Amino acid sequence: MTRIFKPDSGQVLEIQDEGGSAALTIETDGNVTVDAGNLAIGTAGKGIDFSNQASPAAGMTSELLDSFEKGTWTPNFARWTGGDIDATYTTQTGYYTKVGNLVTCVMQINVSAVASQGSSYLGIRGMPFGPTATYGQIAIGVVGTVGCLPAQMEVFSPHHTNNDFYFYKTDRSQYETSGDFTTGEFRASITYMTT
Repeated sequence: MTRIFKPDSGQVLEIQDEGGSAALTIETDGNVTVDAGNLAIGTAGKGIDFSNQASPAAGMTSELLDSFEKGTWTPNFARWTGGDIDATYTTQTGYYTKVGNLVTCVMQINVSAVASQGSSYLGIRGMPFGPTATYGQIAIGVVGTVGCLPAQMEVFSPHHTNNDFYFYKTDRSQYETSGDFTTGEFRASITYMTT
């Protein structure tokens, strides 16, 4: 059975809350306004469906925006083997935004002392989402340092079995090692794909 709510010509359809204030309005042109509160998606995997667009790309696999999230995380330097680097941090700040399966993270780390560097590949640990295995080596970002890391440091290479990202030298000859790590300031932004 279909129940139809139809306003008179030229009038909007307004749904009110218990106090008599507009909660949702459908305009005469079809636009919908959520006047109070949020539009909450009540089922995981559901979202906003853009499948009515006229000309999707040939390789399109989904037109459903089913995820959005933003928050904070705590970045720290770590080794491929040997765990976290034994360092003293004065700043460990990280923010992230996730839209669909695309994650952007920004971070700032200040290191005032290093007790033990170890000897392994050097990376960042604690990313809020792990990279997808399908595109596990694809990421783009910007790295800026004052001390802390060598000048030839490049962006990250994701490791899809955990939430670590490791540094690759600008000449793409090899990963950076933890022996090059020292005190200083590190800032970076990285965008990558997750599941």
